[in-house]
Amino acid sequence: MPKIAVHMAADESSLPQVWLSRIETLDEMIRCKSYELFEAEDKPHGRDLDHWLEAERLILTGNGELKSSDDGYEVLISVPGFVASEIEVQALPHSLLVHAESMLKDPNEETTNCIVQRYDLSEPIDSSKVSAHLEKGVLQIIAPKVTAAKATLTHAATA
Repeated sequence: MPKIAVHMAADESSLPQVWLSRIETLDEMIRCKSYELFEAEDKPHGRDLDHWLEAERLILTGNGELKSSDDGYEVLISVPGFVASEIEVQALPHSLLVHAESMLKDPNEETTNCIVQRYDLSEPIDSSKVSAHLEKGVLQIIAPKVTAAKATLTHAATA
């Protein structure tokens, strides 16, 4: 079971520039899809939020599943055709970002297969203990929640 490197960031502002560019690209994709949905419904006003949320769902959640337990989160994402070296996971205190990209060799043209997903988490995770593995085309990410004792120490240190 190949292990995937997990990178940590304190918050979105401390993400590497390449991730910030990906987030900007995602935002633009969501804006465009939201507008497509708006146009497809013959421009019904007052449904902007519905269109935006539907666009986010279509673009960001794709083929992944987020499970929560008392101890942490598990994310399972179908990534057929990808190898471990083509997958990146970024762990933030309240979210997980996944990016996978590979070049598909077609005799007529070169195309890119790309997956970008974001999972916002309702409880903070210990990003230093997040692990990710790839097995049989499924990426599994395990993200332990911050324990109550650690959360108290972190809160006291920042106060």
